[in-house]
Amino acid sequence: MLRYFLVLTLFLSFYSFCGAQIACPFAMPQPDAAVRVWDKPPLLLTQTSFQQTTQSAKEQSEAALLHFIYSNLRYPAIGACAEGIVVIGFVIDTEGVIEPESIRCVRSFHSAMGDEGLRIVKFMADLQMRWQPAEKDNERVRAQYYVPIRIRLE
Repeated sequence: MLRYFLVLTLFLSFYSFCGAQIACPFAMPQPDAAVRVWDKPPLLLTQTSFQQTTQSAKEQSEAALLHFIYSNLRYPAIGACAEGIVVIGFVIDTEGVIEPESIRCVRSFHSAMGDEGLRIVKFMADLQMRWQPAEKDNERVRAQYYVPIRIRLE
């Protein structure tokens, strides 16, 4: 389990560094489009204790996001060998809140798994989990963000 968590952490780090900055060909154009390239990425705000931590804010944000996703993931009964990656895209506004109407499944290997990924991100929006907004040219901007969720049966 720890090995899978580490692999997912590395994948999410790589994807948020490289993949989130590449324009997704499946995204729907919007009139007031959110930026996909930023100077400072959006970060999930975490509640940390006052102890010194060796992790950067980005690492803490990614760890908190992974913990939330995998602690709330419910594997649907779709078959014993179904595994793959679901990518959910959403917009984080200038106040650091997920815009519920922007949540979309960008890629899914099975419709039930796409629905599960959507459920998790909508749950995050319903809880009004706060994000540090993205910044471009020292201004807060609406940011398109993609979360890859790896589904694997153990």
